Amino acid sequence: MSLLPLGWFFFLFFCVGFYSLLKIVGCGPKEFYYHIVFLLGWGFIFLHFFCVFCFLSTFYGCGYLVDILVFSLGGVEIGFAFLFDWVSLGFFSFISLISGIVFFYCFFYMGEDVLMKRFLLVLFLFVGSMGILVFSGNMFTTMVGWDGLGLVSFILVIYYQSLSRVDSGLLTVYRNRLGDGFFLIRFSWYFLVGA
Repeated sequence: MSLLPLGWFFFLFFCVGFYSLLKIVGCGPKEFYYHIVFLLGWGFIFLHFFCVFCFLSTFYGCGYLVDILVFSLGGVEIGFAFLFDWVSLGFFSFISLISGIVFFYCFFYMGEDVLMKRFLLVLFLFVGSMGILVFSGNMFTTMVGWDGLGLVSFILVIYYQSLSRVDSGLLTVYRNRLGDGFFLIRFSWYFLVGA
C-alpha cells in the first residue's frame, strides 16, 4: 500500500486548517464561529480517515487498553478504561465522518442562529460522549458514556425550548433511564456469574 496519496491527503487537511486559522485572526464574532465550525467539520472528517488508516494498518487483529485509575477504596478500584481496537476504531470512523458532515450542515443551515456557540458546544459534547461509549473498556466508562449521551441528547432535543420539545426530551430521559436499568441488571448478572 502506497502512502503517497495519504501524504497528499494530510497535506491538504493541514493547508485547509492553517488557512482557516489564519482567517480567524482579526475576524468578528460571527465570522469566528463560522471558521470554528468549518475547522470542526474538517477535523472530524480528518479523524475519520485517520481512524480508517489506523484500522487498516495498525490495529487490525490487535488492540490497546488504556486504564486510568480514578480512586481505590477498600480493594475496589474505580477508573476509566479505553479499548482501542479495530472494531472501536472502525465504528468511531463512521461516527467522526457523520459528525463532520453534521458540523458542515450546521455551518450552512444554522449560520444565522443567535445561540450558535451553545449549539456547537452541545453537539461537540454529544460526539465526545459517543466516543467515550465506543472506546469504553469497563463498566464504569460505559456508564459515564451512556449517561453523558443521554443528558446531551435531552439538551439537543429541547434546544428550541417549546412544550412539545420538552415532552420529547423527557421521553428521551425516561428511555435512557430504562437503558441504565438494563445496564445495572447486566452488571449485576456479570458480577454474580463471574464473567
